[in-house]
This record gives sequence, C-alpha cells and structure tokens, in this order.
Amino acid sequence: FYNLAQKYAESGFFPGSTQKRDFLGAVGEAVKWRVRTASWREKLGMARIVWDQLQKKQILIWVKEQRIEAKVKRFGWGGDLGPSAGSGFGDYLYIVESNLGANKANCCVSREVVQEVGEETKVTIKYKNTNEFANPKPPLFWGGNYIDYLRVVVPKTVEVKSVRVGDRQLTEKQLDNQYGIQEDRYQVEEKDQFKTIGFWAVVPAQNSVSVELVYALPRLGKTYSVLVKRQPGIEGFPYKLVVDGKLVFSGVVDRDLIIDKN
Repeated sequence: FYNLAQKYAESGFFPGSTQKRDFLGAVGEAVKWRVRTASWREKLGMARIVWDQLQKKQILIWVKEQRIEAKVKRFGWGGDLGPSAGSGFGDYLYIVESNLGANKANCCVSREVVQEVGEETKVTIKYKNTNEFANPKPPLFWGGNYIDYLRVVVPKTVEVKSVRVGDRQLTEKQLDNQYGIQEDRYQVEEKDQFKTIGFWAVVPAQNSVSVELVYALPRLGKTYSVLVKRQPGIEGFPYKLVVDGKLVFSGVVDRDLIIDKN
C-alpha cells in the first residue's frame, strides 16, 4: 500500500495535480464503507486496535472544545511533552527525529538506545540505514540517505557535557538553517521544564552511525526514575538502562515507559 500511495503522490506530479488527493480520498471512502458494513465482531476488533494505538500514542487527538481537550490531555493522548497525569519521574528522555531528506528513508532505518547513568549520564543512539540506494529511484524506490535533524529532550536542570555524531565532536553554537546542514554544531533551547538539544545526524544508505550525548543531572541519593517517551510514528526501539553499573532494564520501548529504581 505504501509503494502504491507513493506512486500516486510522486509519479508524474505537476503543480496543481490532484492525483495524490484523489487516491487517498478514494482510500478514505473505501475505509468508511468497510467500517459501516463490518459485523459487530469486526467492529469490536477495530475498537481494540484503536484503543491499543491510543495507548501507544500512535493515534493523537486534538479537540477544539476545551473541556474535552482537557480530558484528552489527562489521558496523554494530546502529543504534548509532559508525562501522563500522576506520573512522577526524575529523569526524562525523548528522542525526536525529523527526516528532512525529501525521501522516505525512514522505512529502512532502525535505532537502538543505551542510557548509562552514574555521576554523569551517557545516551548512545545507534542508527542503521539499510536503504539500498543513496537517493530515490521512482517509481520503484523512495528511500535513500537518512538526513535526520535530531532533537533530544531532557530535563531543564541538565548540564550538557558533550555531543558526538560518529567520529565528529560537536560544539555548542546556534544553528543557522540558511546555510543548510551544519554537522559541526548543536544548539540548546529551553522551554517550560525541558531542555532540547538539537543537531544533525546524517546516516548514509547501507551504513551505521552512533550518536553519543553526555550530560550531568542532579540526583537525590541513590534513587533514580526516568520517563522514556517513544516518538509517534516509530513502532518501537530496543532500549537498555544501566544505573551505577547495573542493568536495570532491557527491552523494547513501544509506548511511553516509566522506570523506577529504588
């Protein structure tokens, strides 16, 4: 289905073309008809799928009416940075990727995350790009190099020590997008209770790249807790948490996860 949608969206495109809209509109009408004519057992199955995707935050909701919107946020379905209501945590990790390569390289990119907590915290993200070619070859291939603008969201109290992409050590300096991809620097922004470290992480086709972020976060005694958020649109990623040299968690993060080490 993905390749078919891309074909109608990209092949033979010209300014003013409605082929993408027409194709997706036809798909939408077919889906609505299928839902209307489904048996009650099938509708129950659909409801379970929707509920599961809401819990994983693969479906996000925005409602104009403020009273309903408040309830949506309380369930954590609004897509905001904050944790679910009633959740307490000391550390916070949210890795946000943006593919700005004008291709669909996301299809063939995997990532693994290791977070090591001690006097300082080291977060390592290992990317692997299995796309066959560096650039799209329509209508058969839409991927290529993964041109990723990466943002790592952490608590506001964090002191960033270093950022490394591959063998390149980055320096803290304001990014200026008018000069294109600036792979020598990272920038730090603060908003509310969060600090966002933003930088480019380019993963060529048929290659792997490791990203390493080191920061200091004040801790109270030996206790430690962290909220690890999973970006909507990503199915999940392997994640390991090591605290004071001991493995605390190893598994797949397919939804927001709170880990509490007492």
